Amino acid sequence: MHIRRLSSVDLAEVVALEKKSGSGWTREAVSEELDRSLGLQLVAYEDSSGRVIGWCCGLSVGDEAELLRIAVIQSKRKCGVASVLLAQFEKECIGQEVSSIFLEVADKNLAARQLYEKYDYKQVGRRKNYYSRPKDDALVMNKMLL
Repeated sequence: MHIRRLSSVDLAEVVALEKKSGSGWTREAVSEELDRSLGLQLVAYEDSSGRVIGWCCGLSVGDEAELLRIAVIQSKRKCGVASVLLAQFEKECIGQEVSSIFLEVADKNLAARQLYEKYDYKQVGRRKNYYSRPKDDALVMNKMLL
């Protein structure tokens, strides 16, 4: 597995990944990430086939960043793809002198919460009933980098 910056050639595969995961990320939303001036978008791809197996996106403003999304194809979940994407996102943020990363995660998304806790993200807030499908709270998490 390798990581690279998201490009327009990855768009169809990322959109297909999002569609299969049932998320609200549309083609337009992913395209907008490509155009975000303060954005950071990465894809994980297989060595042999070049197939996109995961992606993440976020943005940085000053010394803070926000991780907006990590998604991995079903067949590659629990194989370390999200961990590699998160580590590279953090590395890129450090290179931009970001000192703190924030993110939101659904309270009921235990797998994602465990990933973030493993990498020292701490809960700093809760947004009651933030998600509607399914209804759930959003946990606001933060990690200090520098």
